[in-house]
Amino acid sequence: MRNKNPRNTMSIVARIMTALGLLGAVAATVLRVWVFPAQQDMDTGLFVSNTTVIVMMLAIVGALAALTFVTRGGPRQEITGKPSLLLSVVLLAVGAALSVTGIADIFTALGEKPLVETAAWSLVMGWAQRLFCLLGGVALVRLGLLLASESATRRGIAQWSVLAPVLWMWFVLANYEMSYASMVRLSDGFFTLGTYIFELLFLFYFARYMAGVGKVGAGTLLLFSCGATLFAFSTPVTKMLMYLLQDVEAYAVGTTGVLDLAVGVLALVVSITLCQSLSAPSAEVAEEETEEAPVAEESEAELIEGFEDSNEE
Repeated sequence: MRNKNPRNTMSIVARIMTALGLLGAVAATVLRVWVFPAQQDMDTGLFVSNTTVIVMMLAIVGALAALTFVTRGGPRQEITGKPSLLLSVVLLAVGAALSVTGIADIFTALGEKPLVETAAWSLVMGWAQRLFCLLGGVALVRLGLLLASESATRRGIAQWSVLAPVLWMWFVLANYEMSYASMVRLSDGFFTLGTYIFELLFLFYFARYMAGVGKVGAGTLLLFSCGATLFAFSTPVTKMLMYLLQDVEAYAVGTTGVLDLAVGVLALVVSITLCQSLSAPSAEVAEEETEEAPVAEESEAELIEGFEDSNEE
C-alpha cells in the first residue's frame, strides 16, 4: 500500500536531527569534562585535545546540514495541540529568565561607576545588551501567552517584537568579539563563539518562522535549533561542571552561562515539538481517509450482495 503522507520522511529526518543535536551535546560535554582533563599540560594548564571535540561538533553540524538538504523545499509546519502548549510554557520560562537578568544587570550597572579608560562604544554596547535582554524577555513572554491562548503557531502570530531576542544575542556576540575573543586561543574560544553564532541563527530563524517572513520550512528551523542545542547545552554545562569539580582555571575561558543554557532548552523544545507535529496525521490525510471510508464500505456491501445473489441462483 502506497504511503499517502509525504510528511513521514520529514518526521523521520526531524527525529534523527534532534537526536544528533542532543546526543552530540552530551558526547561533547563528557569528552571535555571527564576524558580530556587527563591530557592537560600541567605547566601551562592548556589542553592538547580540544581539536578532537571541535572536529566532532563540526561533523555533526555537517550531518545536520546534509539532512536539511534532503528536506529542502518542505512546507511550513505549524506546531499545534499539546506540543504548542509545551512550547508556550518554555517560552514563558525563558522569557522570565531573560527579563529578570536584564533588570538585575541594569540596576547593577546603575550602581557602578564606569572606569575612566572605558571606551564610549563599550558603554553603549553594554547598555544595549542589557536593554535588549529585558525587551527580549518581555517579547518571549508575550509570545508564550499568545501561543497558549491560540494553542497553535500561525504565520504572523508575532511581528516586530520577536526581533528583540535576536538583537540581544547580536549584542552579546558583538561584545564578545570586541572585548574578549582576541584574549583566548581559537581552540578554546571556538565553543563560546559557536554557541553565540548558533543561538543568533536559531533566534533569527525562529523569529522569521513566528512572524511569517519569507519561506522558513521545518528543515531550516530544525538545522539551527539542533545546532543551538549542540552548542548551547555542551558549552555552559561544561563550564558549570568544571566549576563544581573545582577546576576553575582550566575552563575559566568563555562567557556562556545560564541564559545560554536557557536558549539551548528552547531550541531543543522547538525541535521536539516540530517532531511531534510532523508525526501527527495532517488534516489533509485525515480528510482523505474519511472520504475513502464510505467508498470502501459501499464496495464491500456490493460484494456481499453479489455473493448472496449467486447463491440464490
